[in-house]
Amino acid sequence: MAERCRWVGLNWDRPTVTRVEQGKRQVTASELLLLTLIYERPLADLLPADRVELSTGERGTTVSPTGLREALTAAPGIGSEWSVGPGVLADLEAALPVVRNSIDSIKAQVPGVKVMTALQASEHVNDDTTAKAARSLGATALEVAVAAQVLWGRGVAGERDARAAALGPSSNMRARQARRGHITRRLLEELKPAIEQVRSGKADEAGGDRG
Repeated sequence: MAERCRWVGLNWDRPTVTRVEQGKRQVTASELLLLTLIYERPLADLLPADRVELSTGERGTTVSPTGLREALTAAPGIGSEWSVGPGVLADLEAALPVVRNSIDSIKAQVPGVKVMTALQASEHVNDDTTAKAARSLGATALEVAVAAQVLWGRGVAGERDARAAALGPSSNMRARQARRGHITRRLLEELKPAIEQVRSGKADEAGGDRG
């Protein structure tokens, strides 16, 4: 085994191999990948067969063998395969009142809009582009952000930049500024009826909520 390790540039001697086999030496990610060549086996076959403690303490995280293998092809999530320590749960419980208050505040400002749509839109409320659009349209920043989320599934700045990129590169700075100005004016026109829908509580129905 030590000899085969050296074939792929892994400088392990026999004592090192023994320590790894006995669990007395950790294996780095690059070493683990090299072991797939040495053993001529897929990575999943080299992962532990028992539940693994990945971190310790109040926020310690453990994962099952199934969770480890699923993590190779899909994003993991807290559940039956992955579990966290009481410290993480305590943090979440402490955050819940703040989250509830935020949701209640948003719902009061844009009643009738789906909570997820409003929460996604709230990420763009403090953007300069959203603030400028709100002043131009006589609306609140949240109303503009929600309208943009319903219309395009993103903020005003994101939609402006996407449309500008779709037109290809500009010849110079002046041309880029002119193009951005034209796109912004078009976006403002599209936002006007959407904002009225937000105020009437029918934004999600009209826009086909992408959130």
